[in-house]
Amino acid sequence: MIFAGGRDAGRGRLVLLVAAAILLASCGRGESPASAQAARLDAARSRWAAAGVDDYTWRFARECFCPQVSAEVRVADGAAADVSRLTDPRWPGEVPELEFTTMDELFDLIERELGESDEVTAMYDPETGQVRRVDFDRMADAVDDERAYEVTSFVPTEEVPEALTLVELAVRTSSPSAGVVRVEGSATVPDGAQVNWALNPLPEPDGCPVDVASEADPCDAPYGSATVVDGRFGFRVDGLDPGDVELFVAFDPLNADQPVAVVERYGWRGRRMTGPQVVDQGGGAYRAQLIQTVTIG
Repeated sequence: MIFAGGRDAGRGRLVLLVAAAILLASCGRGESPASAQAARLDAARSRWAAAGVDDYTWRFARECFCPQVSAEVRVADGAAADVSRLTDPRWPGEVPELEFTTMDELFDLIERELGESDEVTAMYDPETGQVRRVDFDRMADAVDDERAYEVTSFVPTEEVPEALTLVELAVRTSSPSAGVVRVEGSATVPDGAQVNWALNPLPEPDGCPVDVASEADPCDAPYGSATVVDGRFGFRVDGLDPGDVELFVAFDPLNADQPVAVVERYGWRGRRMTGPQVVDQGGGAYRAQLIQTVTIG
């Protein structure tokens, strides 16, 4: 027995199945991941061109199974005017060459990688289009061939004048009497900022003993902090052994009790600091530092 409407209901279900199959097939012919990334790149480039940002200071870091590199670049009229590789001088190894120095060159690199890498994933600023981070995977089935770039700081010149972010340290030392060192320094940071210092032994000890008195520990080094007033700071250390020591002076927004205004100017991790003395201390944090040898009389 066939109930009324049975054939019509069966035909209706068949039509729905065919429509669903067509819809799935059309989705399968949709935009590929590479095409989607290319479209996002073009859109970001258009926003970047419309923003008209030609003067800026920026920092970026490369992550990969290869020599790490980070840099600070000051760009003027769209071209790199000053390039500093932010690598702690105590770290061994040569700093690799940079693949780009301007935002436009980073756009070009992404475009090339879209044709050479299996996977490219980029994040862009929704307003200016600037690159925030990009990941490249040359071979999706391989390991250790990935690399990524993260823009850790981007400051347009007209937004924060370079004079406000530039950090420079200078010191003058003397040993007025036996076992004494006096340090007088200057720093281009606001009053109240803290400068860290340490007097490390030279030559550097081969190892540090455990559970010994501080006077018997060759790694025990005097250290402290000094407050900047009118662009100057100073300190004195007594009771030192005669000979050479390494004077380490640093302005580090992260590791000292800095005033709120100082942290706001340079960033909690120092990412907005500029200048040739600024180094990358890892973990996305930066400091300005000065190291020199001092002779104790």
